Order: sequence, then structure tokens, then C-alpha cells
Amino acid sequence: MKIRNFTALPALTLIISALLMPLLPVKNNADEIYTLTPEYLASTAWKTAPDDADGTMEITFTPDGHFKFIIDLIQSYIDASGTYSIKDGKLSLMIEDSNMGRANIGSSLDGGIILTDKNSPKYSRYLYFKEIRLKEFYLNVKELVLWDTSSVVKEGKSVSIKGIEAVTMGIKEAVVTNPLKMRETPDRNGKEINITNTDSDSEEPPVVVKALPKGHKLLVLARTKEKSIVGKWNNYWYYVEFELYETRRAWVYGEFLKFK
Repeated sequence: MKIRNFTALPALTLIISALLMPLLPVKNNADEIYTLTPEYLASTAWKTAPDDADGTMEITFTPDGHFKFIIDLIQSYIDASGTYSIKDGKLSLMIEDSNMGRANIGSSLDGGIILTDKNSPKYSRYLYFKEIRLKEFYLNVKELVLWDTSSVVKEGKSVSIKGIEAVTMGIKEAVVTNPLKMRETPDRNGKEINITNTDSDSEEPPVVVKALPKGHKLLVLARTKEKSIVGKWNNYWYYVEFELYETRRAWVYGEFLKFK
């Protein structure tokens, strides 16, 4: 169960900065700008990506010009609602209510546009704000990316994930069949990812997870273009997304995955 703690919200500035700064695509290959309409905005949910994030942000819209957003920080959250307008193809949000009091009423987020990223392994379109002016909500960043969750990338597309050539999988479900190490790159010598549970409200010492446990469920987003020999096996490396204290991504070896 998530613990909602609002007593230390001023300390969240650095956390939100860490949440949002890495979310811009590594290489912006946007070559199309989509028309913004109330119907399009309301037809899907808009979320930040989990890469290197300490939480998530989600915005939902209604066709009659209203929106709601929530920033989930695992142990606390910030939410707000208000109205939006579209002018000259750009989106503006006006805060009218929030769980942080009236000090934030009247704050705005302006200049949002819809772009595409050819190298995203999960969703292809995103809502992009170049300048963030919601410092009252601790959004002390210059850029914000919220993905259109209905724009799922099809299987078989060539992409570059942080400089690594890969092929998309169309978001397939899989389960771990044997304890599986998580790596930053698709290589048996790639840097291992160790995940620490830093629950500040727990009296127990931090738990460090060095491998995904057997039976753990995940989403497979992409694979390497060629198979690799690891020990006696010959298989692909897969770029996966999973929940482990929070949403994360990593490369894992395919021999220990079972697709559903």
C-alpha cells in the first residue's frame, strides 16, 4: 500500500527533476506534428516513460476542455485539475484545483505539441512541452514528455535504443523462468543493474535485488537484431519493462524468458 505523506513536499523538487529530466527521447527523430484536438486528447492516457525515473506522471483529458494530472512518487503524490485550450496548434493547461492548496491556482503549462519518435520501442507519439512553468508543483525542469499510450509501436520495426540497434516486439508479455540478471546493455559483460528498495518508512535494512526472480512478469519491448551465444545457449537479448518497487527497464537474456 502506498503511503501518502505531504509533510515534506518542498523536498520533492530534486525528486521531480530526476523524474522528468531523463524522459526526453535520447535522439529526437520527430518528423511529424499531429493536429491537436479535444477528441484526440481525450481518446487516450498520457504518461511519462519509466526510464531512470523515481515516479510517474499521467494526464487525462475530457472533450469538454478539462484535464486532471497526477504525479505519483511512490510514497506521496501530487494531483491537480483544471481547463485546457488549444490555439495555433499548441496546448495550454490552466490549474484550477490541486491537493497542494490554493497557492497553485492559476499556474499554467503552455506550448504543448504532439510529436513522433522513430526510435521509441513502446509508444510512437508524445505530448511535448518545451518550457515548464509549474514550479509550485516542483516541476523545476525545462522539458516534459508524456507518451500517447494508444500509439503502440508495431512488431518488427528497427529502432536505436540509447545507441543500440534493436527490433521492436509490439509489447509482448513474458515471465522469468530462472533468476535473470538485468543489464544496461545486451551483453554478458554489460553492466549489471542492481535495484535497492529504499523505503524510508521501513525499519528493515534496504533490500538489494541483483536478478529478477523466477515467475516475475514483464513486458518485452524490443530485441537485438542478432542472437548471441551465452554459455551453451544461442538467443536474443531483450529490452524489457517490469515492476520492481517501481517501473523499470533493462536488457535481459532471452533463454530465461517464457512468452505468453
